[in-house]
Amino acid sequence: MDISQRKDISIGKGIVREPLRYYDEPDRLVVDFRREGVSFLPLASRRTGRSRTDAPALHIHPGMMEICYCLRGSLAFETPQRTFAFLPQSVFTSRDTEPHRMTANPKGLFVYRVLVRLPAVGRRFDGLDAVDSAWLRSRMLALPRHFFISGPDLQNAFERLFGAYSAPVDDSVRRRIELRRRALDVLLACVDAAARGASRRRLPAVERFVRQMESDPVADYPLDEMSRAASLSPSMFVKAFKDAAGLPPQAYLRNCRLRLATRMLDEGRSVLSTALKLKFSTAQYFATAFKAETGVSPSAWRKRSK
Repeated sequence: MDISQRKDISIGKGIVREPLRYYDEPDRLVVDFRREGVSFLPLASRRTGRSRTDAPALHIHPGMMEICYCLRGSLAFETPQRTFAFLPQSVFTSRDTEPHRMTANPKGLFVYRVLVRLPAVGRRFDGLDAVDSAWLRSRMLALPRHFFISGPDLQNAFERLFGAYSAPVDDSVRRRIELRRRALDVLLACVDAAARGASRRRLPAVERFVRQMESDPVADYPLDEMSRAASLSPSMFVKAFKDAAGLPPQAYLRNCRLRLATRMLDEGRSVLSTALKLKFSTAQYFATAFKAETGVSPSAWRKRSK
């Protein structure tokens, strides 16, 4: 149930200040952990999509950092500068003044999300002393913008946090201590995952192909040509590309094409011409891939846009 009475507040150029809304529903649990004694966590959510929902407006969260972790689904996060593939084991972060939105909310997604209010300089996280708080604050501010790959450690940290929240209450003091510890575990897991990602070799030539696929997904990208341009073997190029984008080259290119397909269908283009333009071998293959990405068929998407 939505217990917030505030509405989105426009701050110009199509960007809104998104209010904090809390729910307790079968497929969506959104909690205010400040009420549980965790002052730095005004929102934590666990969402499993039982049906497709519309994309929100570009928005910000004043004074709060957002961290989203994708456990299941093929999604996308948009900023004014670019769109990021939001795939299983990927993490999207944004600072309090950085507009963003999830552009697709398909059926079958599973996403964890937290809004973190970092303590001011000289202030402390709950349960930490001044030195440890300063260390954690600096590491949180150093998280990659806007995207990095995580692993099971972050998933486990989220599961323990919500497990502690849902456990029967037998001792309120012990519960507060446990929730603070689990909330800090989520932040530390983010810091550790980002550090592991930074240790991987990031190659400019590979990053350039990631950007090219995003800006021109209609073009062809033969693996042998890309690997030759990057001075890598095909297998090494695929590994480096996956480190940079979260998916192998052809899977990432397909997702870029499907995101373009949603815009083409919004503009009124037919399903068949969209499939041909984006180089899908058959309209049926396009429809199957599109539904897996968005949760609805291309014809249903087009009809809804009209």
